[in-house]
Amino acid sequence: MKTYSKPNEELKRVIESHKKWLESQTNSGKKANLSGLDLTGLDLTGVNFSSANMRETRLTRSNLSNCIFDSANLEAADFSLSVLNDATFNFSNLTKARMDFTQLRNASFIKANLTMASFNQSIASDCDFSNSKIKSALINGSNFHGSNFTEATLEYSKIDNCNLTNTTFYTTKVLKTVITNVIDLTGSAEKQGFSWKPERPNFYRKTLGEDKHRDILCPPEEQQDDAPEKNIKQQH
Repeated sequence: MKTYSKPNEELKRVIESHKKWLESQTNSGKKANLSGLDLTGLDLTGVNFSSANMRETRLTRSNLSNCIFDSANLEAADFSLSVLNDATFNFSNLTKARMDFTQLRNASFIKANLTMASFNQSIASDCDFSNSKIKSALINGSNFHGSNFTEATLEYSKIDNCNLTNTTFYTTKVLKTVITNVIDLTGSAEKQGFSWKPERPNFYRKTLGEDKHRDILCPPEEQQDDAPEKNIKQQH
């Protein structure tokens, strides 16, 4: 079983002052500024970091279950190898954040900015990404079973080798996003704006250059009219 360290006295004081700042609606205490700090390996279960400045903070290999990061600045923060079950990131700035090899079961990212974020080999089942902005993100080998992407924006991103069982993409805006090697779409909700149906996804051949191509899932506007075999295979 993983053993986590307790925060030191200085960090405890910062957390307590931030708690007072939140509870007093900014009238007392002090907003936490943890930008650039290394908080690796700590047990911070249930801490409320709402609106905190945590830009480039390193939070790897930590227990952050039930933490609240709503409206926080988490630009370029590193959460790799951490446990974030039931954490909330609603309205937060997660631009360039790393969520690689994390456990994110039942986490919430409502209206979060996930531009250039990465989710590699993560367990993100039953998460809520509704109304989030996912632009130029790298998502590989992750499990999104039961997650909700309703009204999210997927733009210029790459999703590869992921489990999308029972996911919801209702009215999701998909712009120039490539989805490849999907492991499972069983039970997924109707995906408005995609070129495929949940039970029989269509793969289209996208030309990458002379004599080169790859098979991808893509929205209708990205289909190539001049592709030699437009609908080349069906996956059950």
